[in-house]
Amino acid sequence: MVGRTSAQPSEPLQMRRSASTLATLGLPRLLDKAGAGHYLSVGVRTVEALVANGRLAPVRLLGRRLLFDRADLDQLVEQVKASQ
Repeated sequence: MVGRTSAQPSEPLQMRRSASTLATLGLPRLLDKAGAGHYLSVGVRTVEALVANGRLAPVRLLGRRLLFDRADLDQLVEQVKASQ
């Protein structure tokens, strides 16, 4: 049996990462509709429906472009999980 080395974590890694951690990994904090849909594993129309229903609030930068904060997407997932 191989013993535990100091390089192995003693506890599972945290699933949530801060926005600054995501930025250092090269992942953008704000996603467009297609990116938000990919992040949630749904289509663009579902993202549009979530916005229309008031369940997801976009960020408007530089005019009409809608962007979505990963933290808001994570919060939506947590709300859905809590309601099940």
